[in-house]
Amino acid sequence: MIADALVNLLVEISWRSLIVALFVGGALALWRVRSGAARHAAWTVVMVVMLLMPALLAVTPEVSVPGLPPFATRIAPASEHTAAAIFAPLVSTTPSRQPVEAPAPAPPVQAGMSSTQETGTPAPVPWRPADWIVSAWVLGVLLQAVWLVAGWRVSRRLAETGRVSAVDPQVHESAAVMSPCAIGLWRGRILVPAAWRLWSRDRRDTVVRHEREHLTRRDPLVSFIARVNRAVFWFHPLAWWLERRIAATAEQACDEAVLRAGQDPRQYATLLVELAAALRSQSGRVAWHSIGMAGGRQLGLRVDRVLTGEVPRTSRARRVGLTVTVLAGITLVIACQQAPPPLQEDPVVAENIRRNQERTAEFEAAKAMSLAEATDVARRFEQDPDDLAAARLLLTFYRDRGPDLMGWNEMVPARRAVLLSLIERHPEASESYWPITRR
Repeated sequence: MIADALVNLLVEISWRSLIVALFVGGALALWRVRSGAARHAAWTVVMVVMLLMPALLAVTPEVSVPGLPPFATRIAPASEHTAAAIFAPLVSTTPSRQPVEAPAPAPPVQAGMSSTQETGTPAPVPWRPADWIVSAWVLGVLLQAVWLVAGWRVSRRLAETGRVSAVDPQVHESAAVMSPCAIGLWRGRILVPAAWRLWSRDRRDTVVRHEREHLTRRDPLVSFIARVNRAVFWFHPLAWWLERRIAATAEQACDEAVLRAGQDPRQYATLLVELAAALRSQSGRVAWHSIGMAGGRQLGLRVDRVLTGEVPRTSRARRVGLTVTVLAGITLVIACQQAPPPLQEDPVVAENIRRNQERTAEFEAAKAMSLAEATDVARRFEQDPDDLAAARLLLTFYRDRGPDLMGWNEMVPARRAVLLSLIERHPEASESYWPITRR
């Protein structure tokens, strides 16, 4: 069922994504990476892997790992009845012109069966737990998508209505924002409050440098993709945590870029506190789907980090080591699957194969018989009319070699005698008919 397959896929994506996140977090701690840009890139990779997990599962080679839980198997093994239904027609195929057993008759209609069932109208199928789970997931995705599209439309409208600042042509002033922010997925813009022109030159340069760093790094686009991931996996706490972590590390990376450019840590920390105070005290709205300089829930941590004046740097060796570790771990997590159980013989399929081999051996033996051998088999059948194996040999011989070795006029009465004996003594036998066209 589609619902069962979708639920299994969501479960598999959930636990694999969680393991990927734990692995990346361990790799960041192992290589002692403190740079905001490097941590932002690592968590962005986790978010993208989570969003593209279905495609990655399809293209990544599988690695069998014993001991994994049963839901780690990508392709659910077919049940015994399903396997028998698939392979039975293949193994029971008889050689050319060989008679085939008729299918069993359908069971009679039981008493009390409704008229709709008697006429073949399918009865309504009750909903199963998987159907309810899929319906709840789809409803959640639709609600998140509505919120996502609404925010995107608001941010686009703000970007279009902002006026180009007379102080800096790269900046757009808008009365709808209370704090500077970077906005736009493809053509990014910097939005600032209307009172921005009254700020000091140093303050304006610091704000522009911070927001321009967001646009250079494509942080608004990454933030939007993180919201898409949260909309798809709204039920998974990891999707919500990744969105907040990506936003926090983006701000950390831009703060480090500003400090690296020579900004005084105390003045920059004071600017962050003043912008956050203005954002909380004044009425107004901040553009949705934007990267605000004073936004985020970790302002205190940002200020403490800025006041230290330390700008962590990641050496090339650490970057290479972190990249190799993360890629290797992600590939292993995506590729691993439960080791398949040992193959077991299906009794239905084995019986069909055995019967097919016996029929094939009889067919080949009948085709290889000489006329003298066929005469001996005919005498044996006359003595024991219940010998079905002898009857099959004779009928096959008469059909394939009889016209050539005996002649048509002698073959017909000889074969008719065998058929009449089968009809009399074994009418249920599949060989008791004469598949010869009228001449």
